[in-house]
Amino acid sequence: MREDYHSPNSTRILSPRQIEILESVDSGLSSKEVAKLYGISEQTVKNHLSKIYSKLGSSNRIEAINQGHAQGYLKPFNNFEIANRLLDEMQEYLNQKRLELAALTGATQ
Repeated sequence: MREDYHSPNSTRILSPRQIEILESVDSGLSSKEVAKLYGISEQTVKNHLSKIYSKLGSSNRIEAINQGHAQGYLKPFNNFEIANRLLDEMQEYLNQKRLELAALTGATQ
């Protein structure tokens, strides 16, 4: 979580939790995934997003992310972090497929 919760360019301050939610959405997580990450309900995530949209003057996730970057709430994209996340997801997928293949070949022998 970022330490500077107030953007100098904004008159409407996001709460620390709202910034966490916005950062999670910026990283590509769905409302359901954000809820699981923070141990809250999906409806609570949606409530946070609604307040974020209002404070940032946006009407959807894309606009909120763009405004979050423009107003200094979100750090610039880090392609290295994105690449690492994609590699992790690919590795998990490949491991799952290996297990499925092993189960199939073991079942036919």
